[in-house]
Amino acid sequence: FLFSDSLPFYSKDILFIGAAPILEEQIFWIKSNQERFFILSSDTACYPLLSQGIRPDYILSIDASRGTIYHFRELPEDIPIITWLGANSHIFHLPNPICIYFSTYPLDQVFHSVLFNREENILKNPSLNVAGLAKTIAEKFHANRLILSGVSFKMQSSKTHCRGTGYENY
Repeated sequence: FLFSDSLPFYSKDILFIGAAPILEEQIFWIKSNQERFFILSSDTACYPLLSQGIRPDYILSIDASRGTIYHFRELPEDIPIITWLGANSHIFHLPNPICIYFSTYPLDQVFHSVLFNREENILKNPSLNVAGLAKTIAEKFHANRLILSGVSFKMQSSKTHCRGTGYENY
C-alpha cells in the first residue's frame, strides 16, 4: 500500500536504529527500553536486532543493491517494510506488508504525478541516507521525538557496520 498518514507511528516517540558499529554498545539499552518506542529499523540493522530479541515495528529499506537481500533472512512475515519503487526487487516478493513512498528521484516524481495531483506524498531526503529519511518520516508524522541509535558517521576500529549485517570483517 502507499505510504500515508494512517501509519501507526503518528505522534509517537520513534527510535530509528542504524547498523553502525556503535549499535553493539547500545543493544542492551535498546532491548531494555524497546517497549517505550516505535522502532523503525534500517534493513541492515534488522537481522542483528532480531538475533538479540528486538523486534522492529517497521523496516526502512532504500538500497537497491543485491546485498540488501541478505538483510531479510528469517524476517517475520508481519513486519512491514517501508521502501520506494527503486528498491531491490527481492523486497516485493517477500510476504511482508510493503509501504511505498515516493522520493524526489525523477522516476518517482513521474509516477507520483500520474497517480496524485499534490506533492504531499513525496518524502524528501536531502541527506541521501537512511537516517535522513527516518528524520523526514518523523517530521511528516509529527513524532514527539526521534532518537537515533546505531548511527554514527565514522568508522570504529576500521569497522563500518555492526556484527550480523554481512558487511563486517571481524
